[in-house]
Amino acid sequence: MSFLEEFSKVAQKALQEAEVVTAKARQAAGAAADAHRDKIDDYIGKAGTFIDEKTEGKYHQQVIKAQDVAGKGVDIVAQQKSATIPDRPAAQPKDDSADTPQTPRDAAPKAPAEPDREDGSPTA
Repeated sequence: MSFLEEFSKVAQKALQEAEVVTAKARQAAGAAADAHRDKIDDYIGKAGTFIDEKTEGKYHQQVIKAQDVAGKGVDIVAQQKSATIPDRPAAQPKDDSADTPQTPRDAAPKAPAEPDREDGSPTA
């Protein structure tokens, strides 16, 4: 098997594993957002009130819009609690031939037959 084919197989397996992990993360985040929706809404409201107080209501309309957008974002995250988790890729049996050198360039370099020093001592 060529390097490119082996790389492609490994990359595909990594992509499949990433899909599984991200689906689980989306599902967990969605479940948490759904379970704590009331607390999240309270914090969004408190943040808006804090901004209104600090800006003396100057940006009240923008704060209201931001609160609405944040609430819609939480709705989107909460919907992910029912995200479908794809199956994990099946484990491939280890190919022992991949561990053995296939060509001379894959083989380990050989040590020099003779020492480099004239007195016969090994080089460090």
